[in-house]
Amino acid sequence: YIRSTGGTPPGESRMVKTGVVEALAAELMTGLGRLVARFDDAQTPYSALRRSDFTYAFDDFAHLARVSEWSGQQDEAEQD
Repeated sequence: YIRSTGGTPPGESRMVKTGVVEALAAELMTGLGRLVARFDDAQTPYSALRRSDFTYAFDDFAHLARVSEWSGQQDEAEQD
């Protein structure tokens, strides 16, 4: 298992302890299939905020979603 975070530490490697790797892979593929099916449904909304519990100095996703415009927040450039 390799984890890449972009933080500190930037990544780490761990051994996954499982009896049958094929069973783990099948379970993960089933979960991925459910997730894809969920977002393939036109009635499933996409959140404009990712992980809203966290504050980001700059969030590309929020910028592209124009969150500051519809939430009443000002961009740093507008405040100067």
